[in-house]
Amino acid sequence: MRNPYTPPTATLEVSPESTPPSAPHPKRTLGIRVFLAVGWLVFCGGYTIWYGLNEQYWSLKFIALLIGGATVIASLGVLIGWRWTRWVIYAFVVLSSSIWLYVVWGAVRAGHFPLATVQLSALALVPGLSMLIASVWSADTVRRRFRPVPVAA
Repeated sequence: MRNPYTPPTATLEVSPESTPPSAPHPKRTLGIRVFLAVGWLVFCGGYTIWYGLNEQYWSLKFIALLIGGATVIASLGVLIGWRWTRWVIYAFVVLSSSIWLYVVWGAVRAGHFPLATVQLSALALVPGLSMLIASVWSADTVRRRFRPVPVAA
């Protein structure tokens, strides 16, 4: 016989607060930080599309258009709350950062870098480092957007 006064038991997997992994992200307020990060990522994706349109080799054109389009769609999906978009953003940031580091490494190996003075060398790295920092910041903002919402006890 079951005691009618015992409290109900439920596992966390079936609790009303948990959402299935395929469900859209719970609604949060979108701050200016999210809009700035999405704007930066849309700009980077748009630049990748523009680069792809101006590329003469069809294979590179297709790859650039595919990556740029996926980045723009994923960036806008961050605003909607699509959870899969964060992985596309992370992949884009890792890929673009790796390409920039590869270009700098190639310039060092070819003897084109460092430049004549330390000041010129540092100034030559500023644009690339700025884009790298902005991209990593945007990826961190996307990560914070999709982190779990703490449930008040």
